[in-house]
Amino acid sequence: MQPPPRKVKVTQELKNTHTDQMTRLHFKHQTECDLLDDMRSYTLKKGQLERDYAQHAEAEAGGKTGATHCTVAADVSQTVQHSHPGDSLVLQLSKVLRNELL
Repeated sequence: MQPPPRKVKVTQELKNTHTDQMTRLHFKHQTECDLLDDMRSYTLKKGQLERDYAQHAEAEAGGKTGATHCTVAADVSQTVQHSHPGDSLVLQLSKVLRNELL
C-alpha cells in the first residue's frame, strides 16, 4: 500500500495563490503604465511634428524660404533621432516632411 498523499495546509496554499495573483497584478500594472508612457511620448512627438509642419506651411504661404527650410529640417531630424523604434507613424511623417522640404 502507498502512504496517503501529504496534505498541504490550506493557509499556505492560499498564501501561495495570493502571492501569485499579486505578482501577476503588479506585472499587468507595470505593463499598462509603460503603455501609457509610450502613448504620451508618441502624442508629444506627433504634436511637435504637426507644429513644425504647420510652421513650414505657414512660412511657405507667407513667401518665406531659405532659412526656414533648414530650421524645419533640423527640427524634424532632431525629433526623429529621439523617437522610439516602434514609432513608425512618426518616422513616416518625418519622411513625408523631409520630402516636401526638398
